[in-house]
Amino acid sequence: MDKILVDCVVFCYEEDDLKVLLVKQDKGIDLAKWGVLSGIVKNANDTDDTVHGLLKEFNIHSTIIFKEINCSIFYNMSEARLRYYALIDSEHYRINFGSDLPIQRWFKLNDVPDLVHNHNAALDFCLDDLNRSIEKEL
Repeated sequence: MDKILVDCVVFCYEEDDLKVLLVKQDKGIDLAKWGVLSGIVKNANDTDDTVHGLLKEFNIHSTIIFKEINCSIFYNMSEARLRYYALIDSEHYRINFGSDLPIQRWFKLNDVPDLVHNHNAALDFCLDDLNRSIEKEL
């Protein structure tokens, strides 16, 4: 396998709405599209560390839920994609403006635009799992 990619969907409850954190690059071919946090795993044994590094890069230091839910190996067997999600307390997170990070914004689920690559599928998988997890707790 040549490459392992991770997508991390970050949710929060804010003002009684479930929201998702999306990022948009300010350069490159995907300039106009939003996406979830994503990165490339440098060492196959450190996938969780890669996701924690992504969260830390965006100043997300504490989560309520952090879970890997899905692994997809693409048909050419050269790439795998892991999906994670995190539910955070929005009181402990503020978007950083003017930094080197991509543009960031919280979206209500009903307002999520069409996302880059296969990030819509990642969001759907993560949302379904989050809903199942919450239903089990009730």
